[in-house]
Amino acid sequence: MVGKYYHPSHGGIETVLRNLAEGLRGQGDEVTVLCSAEHPRGADEVVDGVRVVRAATLGKLFSQPLNPGLPGALRRLSREHELIHVHSPNPLAEASTLAFAGRDKPLVVTYHSDIVRQRLFLPAYAPLVRAFLARAARVGVGSRSQILHSPFLRGMAERCDVIPYGIDPRPYEPLAATLARAAQLRAEIGRFLLFVGRLVSYKGVPVLIEAMSRLRDPEARLVILGAGPLRAELEESARRLGVLSRVRFTGSVAEGELQAYYHASELLVLPSINKAEAFGLVQVEAMACGKPIVATRLDSGVTEVGVEGVTGLQVAAGDPADLARAIDAILGDEARRLEMGRAARRRFEERFTRERMVTAYRELYRRIISS
Repeated sequence: MVGKYYHPSHGGIETVLRNLAEGLRGQGDEVTVLCSAEHPRGADEVVDGVRVVRAATLGKLFSQPLNPGLPGALRRLSREHELIHVHSPNPLAEASTLAFAGRDKPLVVTYHSDIVRQRLFLPAYAPLVRAFLARAARVGVGSRSQILHSPFLRGMAERCDVIPYGIDPRPYEPLAATLARAAQLRAEIGRFLLFVGRLVSYKGVPVLIEAMSRLRDPEARLVILGAGPLRAELEESARRLGVLSRVRFTGSVAEGELQAYYHASELLVLPSINKAEAFGLVQVEAMACGKPIVATRLDSGVTEVGVEGVTGLQVAAGDPADLARAIDAILGDEARRLEMGRAARRRFEERFTRERMVTAYRELYRRIISS
């Protein structure tokens, strides 16, 4: 498997890649992950039972790590394995696969999202994407919406498999230590809603901060869990709107602490403003903890994770008044909030577990290898 980064690097694609690799390894498959190191030195190591080859990096260009050793590593590793599975977008991996990976090895692609933020790069990148997808035996996507709204997938729906992303439920179970820490957080912070993600423009956090100034409950707090380049700007926005005392910026937290914040919260808010938010895996994490979600309606998989009015509410992107109304509706009705949380957990168990994702990809691999 080829991805940009791997655990302990954190992000939606990294979480999917880790869960898939560990899940396959747990079922007896031999898995090697090829990815970028986050520093000039590479590594060949075992992480939680999975062999991880990290190619040394010289820096980044348009969010793409520059790994001169990756093409050679891919050629070598492709000879040792029955199948290549690339997580896209990842321009260097895609070009390297076309140029250096033997065509006798079948290729599976998980297409996580279109490139949205680096639009200036798209005209040069588009021919590579099309050639790369044409080389793939099958393309996995997390939602039907990705096929409908991606200019690269729309014409090849018959070669795509919708396999929802899944996570290991065990870290999110309400264990005694997690619940004890969650109780401490509630006592310390009060009643709060939660945002989890990088502080970058497409996440829509300024909209959420403005919505905080419109909530009916003046005691409601917001915890912003994550780091990123917009933190100072967001703090200034909260100060200007008079809600800074009700907004806590935690930065990034350790994995166990993350689960405690989920369990301590009233609900998760995903206020993203465009389809750079292709799925919103944090929704799945919150659902695993039995929490309702307020999310924006986007031309992406975000709207397919929950069920409107059942596991949470969906609102117009970029509309702080609509966002505030939805948050108020859930915060102000405890019975509804708890029932939505229970429905969210049921939907997680039915659709978004690691076991379901791994089983679906193993079946896909078998069909390809035996064909």
